[in-house]
Amino acid sequence: MKKFKRGLAVALAATLLPIGGISSAYAADKPVDLYITQDVVPGSVNTEMYTSIQEFLYSNVINGSIDKNGSVYIYPRNSITRGEFVIMIVNALGLKQKGNAMSFADLKPGSAYYNAATIASSHGIIKGIGGKFAPGQKITRAEIAVMVYRAFQSSVPFKDVTATKGFTDVPAGSYPWAFEAIYKSAANGIVKGSGTLFKPTDNATRGEAIVMMNRALHQETMTASEQTAAATFLKNHILKGQDLLVKQDFKGLTNLYDREGTGFYRAVINNYSTLVQDIMNEGAKMTYVPDQDFTVKPVYVSGHFAAFSVKDYTYSLTVELNSSTMTAPKDASALYRMKKDSSGNWQVYDIQPYSDDYMNLIYFGYER
Repeated sequence: MKKFKRGLAVALAATLLPIGGISSAYAADKPVDLYITQDVVPGSVNTEMYTSIQEFLYSNVINGSIDKNGSVYIYPRNSITRGEFVIMIVNALGLKQKGNAMSFADLKPGSAYYNAATIASSHGIIKGIGGKFAPGQKITRAEIAVMVYRAFQSSVPFKDVTATKGFTDVPAGSYPWAFEAIYKSAANGIVKGSGTLFKPTDNATRGEAIVMMNRALHQETMTASEQTAAATFLKNHILKGQDLLVKQDFKGLTNLYDREGTGFYRAVINNYSTLVQDIMNEGAKMTYVPDQDFTVKPVYVSGHFAAFSVKDYTYSLTVELNSSTMTAPKDASALYRMKKDSSGNWQVYDIQPYSDDYMNLIYFGYER
């Protein structure tokens, strides 16, 4: 991992990031290093899997495994357990308990999967196996199809089973508990077979599970007014940040990103806050003049995840320190990715600048 450098990049981080103390919410967040994987990089898996893993990692749906050196691994080709997949569903959808939940003989309050299983069962997503949840049991492709279908039945318009070509290993009358889920999920392209085979009893890999879950998330429908509300949230988020930075209200900036940022996006802010505070404490003077006539256009907007392209976002920034004057890149156009929290509020979890200069500014010292 590259080392952070001081100097111009540190000073210019003020264009985006709050300056001031780290809130208690930030202190509990993961550092940037824990969003950088060692085994999932461009080319290591197919493009769809790479993007899905990145979205889930950056938005805190998954954490990956951390070795003794602090390096993060996803192990996309390894199998995934029932417990791990249920946690993924609950995190991705921001679920809370809804009404009565099932009790499982192998899960006690305080155990690793108790909360996720309780929440998922209250939504009818899991029903258990003979009175047990079996959280450590490797999950099969059929089980994933069933859980995904149950989780998204009310938010994804599933196609008719009869419109789908049959899998030879899932004939009519087989797998009565999973037949409808397999074929309806396949009709929507959420799950896919290998030729004429679905391989329902094969264990799913971690990468496959993440891809299937992400496909379903992207198929959730939203009304036009809900899409407009998501775009309005992002535009207001940027405008509020601009206003606070013009006023040099760094405490207000910290509070803004605390409320409206999460995951990788907030981790970057957390990382730079100390560095920028150092240079401001050295007596730096900053002048920031933003252009508020930027555009916000949807790339995709679904029930829980969204991405918007922010274009024509320019500004003028000058930082003076010890008789030296420094300037920042003028084009802050970027792709913003967002996720709803458990209360149904949008939060930004990632920003991908279009300009190389702006990319180097925000992620100075890290490879994406």
